[in-house]
Amino acid sequence: MDDGAQRRTARVGIDVGGTFTDLVWADAASGETRAIKTLSTASPVEGILAAIEKGGFELADVESLVFGSTVAINALVEKKHAVVGTIGNEGFRDTLELRRIWREHLFGSFWERPESMVPRRLRREVRGRISVDGAELVPLDEDGLLREVGHLIERGVESVAISFLHSHVNDAHERRAREIIEASHPELTVSISSEESPELGEYERLSTTVVAAALKPLIARELDKLVTKLRAAGLRGSIHVMKSNGGVMSVEAARRKPHELVQSGPSGGVSAARRWGAEVGAPNIITLDVGGTTADVSLIRGGRATVARRLDLAWDVPVRVSLVDIRSVGAGGGSIAWVDAAGAPRLGPASAGSRPGPACFGQGGEHTTVTDAAVLAGWLNAGNFAGGELALDVERSHEAVERDGLRAAVHAETDAAAGAAILAIGANAIAEQIRALTVKHGEDPRDFALFVYGGAGGLFGADVAAALGIERVILPPNSSVLSAWGGLLADEEHDYARTMMRAASDMHPDQIMADIEAMLAQARLDFGGEDFAAEVSLDMRYDGQSHVLTVPIPLPVTVDALRAVPTLFEELHERRYGHSRPEDGIEVTGIRLHARRRLIAGDSNLIVPSTSSIPMGDVPTRPVHRHPGAVSPWPTIPRDAMKPGTALPGPAIVEDGSSTLVVSDEWLITVGDLGEINMTKAEIR
Repeated sequence: MDDGAQRRTARVGIDVGGTFTDLVWADAASGETRAIKTLSTASPVEGILAAIEKGGFELADVESLVFGSTVAINALVEKKHAVVGTIGNEGFRDTLELRRIWREHLFGSFWERPESMVPRRLRREVRGRISVDGAELVPLDEDGLLREVGHLIERGVESVAISFLHSHVNDAHERRAREIIEASHPELTVSISSEESPELGEYERLSTTVVAAALKPLIARELDKLVTKLRAAGLRGSIHVMKSNGGVMSVEAARRKPHELVQSGPSGGVSAARRWGAEVGAPNIITLDVGGTTADVSLIRGGRATVARRLDLAWDVPVRVSLVDIRSVGAGGGSIAWVDAAGAPRLGPASAGSRPGPACFGQGGEHTTVTDAAVLAGWLNAGNFAGGELALDVERSHEAVERDGLRAAVHAETDAAAGAAILAIGANAIAEQIRALTVKHGEDPRDFALFVYGGAGGLFGADVAAALGIERVILPPNSSVLSAWGGLLADEEHDYARTMMRAASDMHPDQIMADIEAMLAQARLDFGGEDFAAEVSLDMRYDGQSHVLTVPIPLPVTVDALRAVPTLFEELHERRYGHSRPEDGIEVTGIRLHARRRLIAGDSNLIVPSTSSIPMGDVPTRPVHRHPGAVSPWPTIPRDAMKPGTALPGPAIVEDGSSTLVVSDEWLITVGDLGEINMTKAEIR
């Protein structure tokens, strides 16, 4: 250990969003914390360095730096990734184009399928075949492989995705193909499906491998640039990256598995929310993160985030990866309000971003955004936005509303009333997204607390909760930078999967443990040692079903545990879908292993009690417009004046330098011991 290692006690979490880059600095020794917000830049690396420079931090004091970024998903959406070529079995050149042959709109005659990530001229095939049971039927044509690789190189391919039939059972051909390509063309990046997605499903395995291949060169360049600049600036501590599953991984692991970063940014907030929920006695929460571009919602039950196994970049363009199940709607601070051809008001999904930003930023934005609406309606303090660093020009918001024709669309008499109507549209859109996440999956939103964060989360919390019948809303301290806090609170986590097609009644512990040992070996490589905890589960379904449910089983796997699994599956099926089919057979389609360890040894819980820094004093008021048409003076309270134990009735606006909480008159606000603000339904007065 170097001499300075003993002195490094600070931890840094960073979230690079579409509008702002957030940074949280926490010193484990002194308990000091600081939060920094800067406008995001075109280069995530430059945005991170700008935030560090603004904070004036000493990187030599940093023990651990964790960052989340939207660079991976942005590259895919904007098609700014590496040029990819694919190599598959002879006769299977068009798997990526055929997909699953289902339509997004059953009767949409004019619907166009999303364009394939790899054009046909870059999709090549070679002789060779592995059977469904893993036996070699036709040897791999190695000379033909080299010819096809040469064809791809001539057409500018930087990265190759290899996916052969049944490679999840026997990966010998894929590994041999990679060896040949890397030996003859070391400049190429090569990804094989048996490593990127070793599961049943030919098309999904190929699609995931293509995404990984598209991202590897880009992510490697960005990570190398960031690490080089941080090390040059004096950082000697560890560097980790937020993953889509709410955990973190090392830079080295991120280079190998870049597709696990597709939801890197938003997952940090969910990770922090999960820890906060445990601290404030709310294990069941719905998270609402309203940032600059979108409003993101997710579900945490019993202290565990809901996990999805697939993300669709577009209709039927999947990435198979474990990720926090986050649903997004265009109701962020930069989301643009507009009028459709029928004269109806709409909100999003287009966003003004950080450049040019909302009209009130005065940076060239011409359209009305949620931020403009909140300024006009009096919900936001134009003189105290971003801690007063960015003065908002209300006149430009007035001009934008007039230019966009929004007053007529929402039947408002004033621009302020139009702003309130736009905010109501946003609240309704968020509530509908939460219904899709809960009610449509058998969950009652009234059983959950609403946990709001992000720069604009507090604007919508009360209205969204009222629409859903939720009776508790929680706003944590430093809510606008909570996704950056997630990096400080997250564990290092990795997920692994193997395909196993067997009847549940035929399962034997030895069969399962062989696959588990293989996954544990990979986990040791990713963690760099043995110090981690592991959980195992089985993917199960009734005979004839195409979708699975995941059922946890204890380690080590025993005969008794396997006997109990069918009953657990049927109970889960009954709870999820409202029925079970005990007369049908049950099969196991896969084994999953989730491995986790604390990122930093010792106490990594950085949730500390909040201290009030200013007296309450006289409370000023300002006119607040509500939809439809109501306006009245509301008290405006500095958050720093609200000590633990404070209790106040609504209506009120609570604001600090980077967030605003709107509390309508049916709510009572109280401050908890950790500085969190709780809103609960007030008794009828």
